Amino acid sequence: MKYIKIKKIAFGMLFVNYFFNIASADNNVKLITNHIKGRAPVVFAPSIASADPGIVYKQSVDIAVYTVDGKVLDNNKRPRVGDALELSYYLHDEDGDNDRFPFYTAASVMFGYKNGNKIIWEKSEKIIPVANYPRKISVQWNIPQGSVGSRLAYRITPIALYGDPRIGVTLVGLIDSSSDPKLFTDPNDPEISSFPEKNEGTGGGKSIQDSTVKDIDEGSKIMLYHATLENGQITVGNQFGDNDIPKVSNYYVVKVVDENNVDITAKYNYVWSLVDQSYDAIGANKAEEDVINLVTEDIDVSGYQNRICDIVYKIPVNSKLKSKNSVGWLNRSAGAQGYHLKVEATYKGNGSAQCP
Repeated sequence: MKYIKIKKIAFGMLFVNYFFNIASADNNVKLITNHIKGRAPVVFAPSIASADPGIVYKQSVDIAVYTVDGKVLDNNKRPRVGDALELSYYLHDEDGDNDRFPFYTAASVMFGYKNGNKIIWEKSEKIIPVANYPRKISVQWNIPQGSVGSRLAYRITPIALYGDPRIGVTLVGLIDSSSDPKLFTDPNDPEISSFPEKNEGTGGGKSIQDSTVKDIDEGSKIMLYHATLENGQITVGNQFGDNDIPKVSNYYVVKVVDENNVDITAKYNYVWSLVDQSYDAIGANKAEEDVINLVTEDIDVSGYQNRICDIVYKIPVNSKLKSKNSVGWLNRSAGAQGYHLKVEATYKGNGSAQCP
């Protein structure tokens, strides 16, 4: 009987505690929200910020073009192949996040053009940070040959250090407009990769008037100069005139300048040839075939920091003509006499100007 009585007491204690716990739960109020999101960062054109520091932040960028000699292209002139297109912005984020190394927003920048019916998007090639905050970031991209005749566009997604790009926007616009860019809130929207058809642009920042790309040689000219060899180095002399006659054993140097008279010789590869021989001029029975791709002189030219391949040619004596694709000397009855000297320049891009 004693054993049974103890068991009943234990049961009664458990029963009381059960109701006590239920009563306590009514005073334990909980609330769990959805996951926390930050506020989306904004790219802001430095030109707008400097003009009116109190202006409300808006999605915008500044556009500039630098010529091959490092000068800012006038905004009423068209860019050309080889120029550097620059996009600049401040990153503003109300949460205080920064666009720190490796500059996430800068890494998102793409530049686009049309090559025929194909749309090409390429990443920027150079990021230029500024130490002070609010940080100005610039990215540069060299305009390629394939973009000739196309207008130029950009894409940029503002991303802060802890930012979530899914709550931000991607800006897409043409660089020759200061109107508002088109905004995409979905980074997977296929239209982001389409080329802007409307004149959407930088959202009030700096831009150029016409981004239709000119070819590198549009407005450029190629010139020939007399030259002398002194102490192992070629010195450029007077320009070769229309009535000048090239002579055997003399040195000649080629030079290319753009429409602004900027020396762009290092941007080209050169091929020298002897063409259109006049056999009457040398008393021969018939004209001999052209000699193309001649062997040039591997000599430094004064005025150039690096050696530029194939810009120097010396007309050899008599039969000592040699082309680069020849296995030996070419036996011409009168050497180079009677031929016209020809040099062609082919744009090679922004690679090293130094000979291999």
